[in-house]
Amino acid sequence: MPLLQPEASEIYKVILVICSFGMIISTLEFFYVRRCFAAEGVYSWAVFSAVLLKTRSAAVSRLLNAVFDAPGVMVLLAIRVIALVCILFVPVYSLAFKISLTLVILSVLLLTWRRSFGDDGADQMNSIVLITTWLCTAIFENSLLLRAGLWFIALQAVLSYSTAGIAKLVSPTWRSGQAISGVFNTGTYGLDIVAQFLRGQPKLNYVLCWSVMLIESGFLVALFLPLPLAILFLLWGAVFHLMCAAIMGLNNFFWAFLSTYPALIYAWLDLHGR
Repeated sequence: MPLLQPEASEIYKVILVICSFGMIISTLEFFYVRRCFAAEGVYSWAVFSAVLLKTRSAAVSRLLNAVFDAPGVMVLLAIRVIALVCILFVPVYSLAFKISLTLVILSVLLLTWRRSFGDDGADQMNSIVLITTWLCTAIFENSLLLRAGLWFIALQAVLSYSTAGIAKLVSPTWRSGQAISGVFNTGTYGLDIVAQFLRGQPKLNYVLCWSVMLIESGFLVALFLPLPLAILFLLWGAVFHLMCAAIMGLNNFFWAFLSTYPALIYAWLDLHGR
């Protein structure tokens, strides 16, 4: 019996629910570290404006100061949270959906420029997912474009995994099996109990390093495997990101990459259905 292909709009809704949930968490984290945006913080607008804006008129300066100084950033974050919550409950194609998604994307672009550094692969993936969804559902409403957008998100996920895996394969530290234990021994990404356990497990370290390298670099294969094996690839990815969130504190990656999985499933169904 052939598998039924879900409606593209339904897939976009699932993608956005997962992405929005993760972004709500990360936005609340910004509220928690709001002092970083104060005058004496690491993201001080007085410092960033001197770097980002070489020449500007007095009127432009007043506008940018109002938007990007600490109080303005808090307003942007508040708007983002409200818009993200709205996305969770309103139907795709509705006016509220289009306005909310537009506001989220604007806040992402403005704050990405405001911070200038500190973004990671999860932030980039969120931007790709949001902008693709916006173009395919809020701007253009075309069945071919809907399908193309889901394929784009799916292939972007494959590209991200594959490049990460290939980059590890060319690293002697990863090939020797020392990379994972080394990461878990750092102050930023480590967890003492895990680091201590891995110190006396060279074979386990070797297996872990090579499993990450091989599965990441070969993630494209998942689209051509039978469905049970393809699901195993996705389960591995979900567990991998969950462990990175629990041990390394990279919780943004879990939600950002998990939001691409509905597109990967759609691409598999589309490919095998044809």
